[in-house]
Amino acid sequence: MKKYVLVLMWMVFSMHLAHAQNQSVNGHQSGEEEAILQVIDDFMITLTTNDIAKRAGLQTEDGMTYTAVKRPDGSWRIVSRPNSVFLNPSPDDSPETVEKYWDPVVMIRGPLAMVWNPFEFLVDGKTSHCGVNLMQMVKTDGQWKLANTMWTHEPAETCNALAPSHPDKVRP
Repeated sequence: MKKYVLVLMWMVFSMHLAHAQNQSVNGHQSGEEEAILQVIDDFMITLTTNDIAKRAGLQTEDGMTYTAVKRPDGSWRIVSRPNSVFLNPSPDDSPETVEKYWDPVVMIRGPLAMVWNPFEFLVDGKTSHCGVNLMQMVKTDGQWKLANTMWTHEPAETCNALAPSHPDKVRP
């Protein structure tokens, strides 16, 4: 009988531990990470394809972007713009742009989420700059959307410090 009580206690402890791993100290609720990352993947693809209609559907109209641009002296300049800046189509003769990211950290609580990840931005196949994105997401009408986005804009020569640990981790 003592064995059964010990097995039962171990099972209860294991279930509690599994639940605790799903609910971190910071209140993270797992289960929608891939849906959130798909929105970010789709948004990154629209930066290359210039699909303005799709891009508009992936973000909130009243959100903001903040860019921290690293100056040569090491200080930072902050630039803020509304999300609508991403809805102005580029001219047809604009260069090809691609943004890749990796190792995203996703935190979710209710209808709010944030994603933190390193990235590289390429213009015509060459690294323009890199940095770290912080994307705030909101779930409205059953869909995740980009609400506010912040990123660092760091010189290409510093990008090796942010390189992905493995090529398989690069998205989209």
